[in-house]
Amino acid sequence: MKRRRVTSLRFYSLALDFTDMDEPVLNSGTLVPKARVLLVDDNVELADLIKLGLEYDHFAKVDVYNDPIQCILNYKPGSYNVIFLDIEMPLMDGFQIYRELKKIDRRARVCFLTAFDAYESNFSEIFHEENIERVLKKPVTMDCLKQVISQQLVA
Repeated sequence: MKRRRVTSLRFYSLALDFTDMDEPVLNSGTLVPKARVLLVDDNVELADLIKLGLEYDHFAKVDVYNDPIQCILNYKPGSYNVIFLDIEMPLMDGFQIYRELKKIDRRARVCFLTAFDAYESNFSEIFHEENIERVLKKPVTMDCLKQVISQQLVA
């Protein structure tokens, strides 16, 4: 008798509210995104939703990596206003990615995404010397992501 493996499904909800959109910036008749964002998350569907929500009204241009190693290999310093890193991923966790990116770009601004409460309580111990911008708990709203990005644009 063969055993079937049962996996749990996680459903992510994002509040995609497009009613109060900012006007895109025009440059020579071409729409120019206001912010450059890097998102590293192994959950393809969630990453696509976030990208769609941030790019829909030209609020940001989002580059997505589902493979952390490819992200590090292709990263170019100074290319992004903010970097969103999922903490819990196979191959490398968000903390390892953070440290590798900081070796390449000391000025990188990072915001961690997590579905787990345990990480929040350990942040001060792990990163007591580091400048971590923020930790966001999933599910996260588009408004929350946009607020973090906007804060980095004026910083």
